[in-house]
Amino acid sequence: MLTNERKTVCAAFVVAELVGQARKELESNWDRASAVYEHKSLINMEARSAFRVAEFRKLVDR
Repeated sequence: MLTNERKTVCAAFVVAELVGQARKELESNWDRASAVYEHKSLINMEARSAFRVAEFRKLVDR
């Protein structure tokens, strides 16, 4: 039978493991969110660039 001190230590290890797993999941989610934001930023830059090229062509074609 476990003493109260050993139960407390065991519970602390379990909590530490759960916190570690939650932290890893949050970091993973943050990495995914950052990648999505970066991808959207690149798409926006490409769209603006394409718009500028189209506007330039209109000026040249006049």
